Amino acid sequence: MSEIKVNKLTPRTNCGTVTLGDSGDTFTIPAGATINNLGTASGFGATGAVNWDVASIKTTDFTAVSGNGYFVDTATTGAVIVTLPAAPSVGDVVGVSDYANNFGTANCTLNRNSLKIGGAAANAFLSTDGVAVTLVYVDVTKGWIVTDSGNQSDAPTTKDVIFKLWGAGGGSASGGTDGGPGGGGGFVIGTVNLAVGTTVYAVVGQGGPGGLSGYGGSGGGYSGVFTSSVSQGNALLIAGGAGGGSRGSGTYGSYGGAGGSTTGGSGQANAGSAATGGTQSAGGTAGSGGSGGSAGAALTGGSNTSQTSGGPAFGGGGSGGGDNSSFTAGGGAGGYCGGGSGGDSGGGGGSSYVGTATSTTNTQGNITAGSGAGGLTANSSDAQYPGSVGDGGAWTGGAGSNAGENGAIAYQIDGGAWVVLSYTGSNQTFTV
Repeated sequence: MSEIKVNKLTPRTNCGTVTLGDSGDTFTIPAGATINNLGTASGFGATGAVNWDVASIKTTDFTAVSGNGYFVDTATTGAVIVTLPAAPSVGDVVGVSDYANNFGTANCTLNRNSLKIGGAAANAFLSTDGVAVTLVYVDVTKGWIVTDSGNQSDAPTTKDVIFKLWGAGGGSASGGTDGGPGGGGGFVIGTVNLAVGTTVYAVVGQGGPGGLSGYGGSGGGYSGVFTSSVSQGNALLIAGGAGGGSRGSGTYGSYGGAGGSTTGGSGQANAGSAATGGTQSAGGTAGSGGSGGSAGAALTGGSNTSQTSGGPAFGGGGSGGGDNSSFTAGGGAGGYCGGGSGGDSGGGGGSSYVGTATSTTNTQGNITAGSGAGGLTANSSDAQYPGSVGDGGAWTGGAGSNAGENGAIAYQIDGGAWVVLSYTGSNQTFTV
């Protein structure tokens, strides 16, 4: 194999063209070699390609040079005018890209420089955030024509996720003639912007179990979504669960507090003070009657210390209790901050949380008094409501009891199909 080493190839006198090889020949450019084009390339099948200038972000008006692409920043000093080349050759190309995703606020003007753009004798305006365009000069009739365009949103780094959450209902107390119903769970909706690839941890609350053998019902669990891990500090949104019911002096006992809102509902007291709902900063207090119970805490409802009746439920619902003689107590519900447990009252509801989400609604569930019917969850008319979710357990007479209904979570990523998550008794995950 022959080898020729020279520093420069120059046409002979009166000849402006140098021919490299013959038809059918192949020339190989080895790995690591660089071809530096300082002139005009033609016949390579690359018309429409530009060399993007990453060294100089344009913040003021300038005149483009054929073959170059420019990143234009209108967020720094405002609108920028890009003047297209004055005497382009057929096949010349210019590119412009929105560096700061700000063209929608401060436009980038393409000054036609006495030529046409897309056949029109008028300047063009780039007014979409994140847009990038490549223009090729075709002829005097059409002038500069856009051959490629796109938006930063075509390769998103974040996505909007809409969440709808229903907290679980509280369980009813067990009592021969005076069992009390559980409250209804809360509802929240909100939109959160999350980085693509984020793992979301979803907790769907368990309905509070009904009381056993004359004891109070347990609190319902919260439904919540989290990043990184299930902890209060990582919460995106939470729908509070509802408190469990207790027996009372009336025919229909004492109801559990409703779940949701920034402060969960208080239970109804039979004696002493009622258990209160969780807030945005603290768990609800325990009721003072009977043997007392425990206060709510982060994500967790309080439990009665005398006799458990099921719980703590998945999603933080606390156990009901009592002594099956002089008092009964409903368990506190899970929430951003859980409700307190009853001493001789229904348990308090858990609070909901919307954090930094946008387009939010935060609605408390319901309670019932004087009928034994369980409290109803909030927003059961929503289009994504899966049915039989979030209502409190009813007391229907006799020594039996009913559990509250489980919660639910629905989510939609960037306008896609809605996905509904039901209670499974374990954390569920999905990736944005």
